[in-house]
Amino acid sequence: MFFPLLFEWEKNVHQRTLFAKRLRRLRKAANLSLDRAGEKGGLSGKYWGEVERSEKSPTLEKLVAMAKALGVPLHALVQIEREEDEGKMLRKRIDAILDNSSSKQLKRIYCYVLDTIGSA
Repeated sequence: MFFPLLFEWEKNVHQRTLFAKRLRRLRKAANLSLDRAGEKGGLSGKYWGEVERSEKSPTLEKLVAMAKALGVPLHALVQIEREEDEGKMLRKRIDAILDNSSSKQLKRIYCYVLDTIGSA
C-alpha cells in the first residue's frame, strides 16, 4: 500500500515541477515580474513565486487568473506532458544530427549554441 502512494506522490511532484517551469517560462516570455504577474491576476507576487517554486498548487480559479494575467488560454498553462514529449523528441533529433556531424561541424554547432544561449 505504501509504495503505490509513494509513486503517486512522486508523479505529482514531477508534474508540479513541470507546471512550475512552464509557468515561469510563460511569465518571463510576457516580460512580467512576479509582482506584476500577481497584480494582473489578482494574486500576490509571493504566491506566484511559491507556485513557480512548486511550493504551492493553484486551484482552478487561480489557474484561470494566472492564464488571464499571462494573456494565454488556460490550456496553454497545462500542456506539460506535450511539452515534455516535444523536448524528448527534439533531443533525439538533435542527437541524430550531432551523430552524423564532422568535428568541424561540431565546433561550428558548439560556437553557435554558445552565441545563442550562453555558456554552459
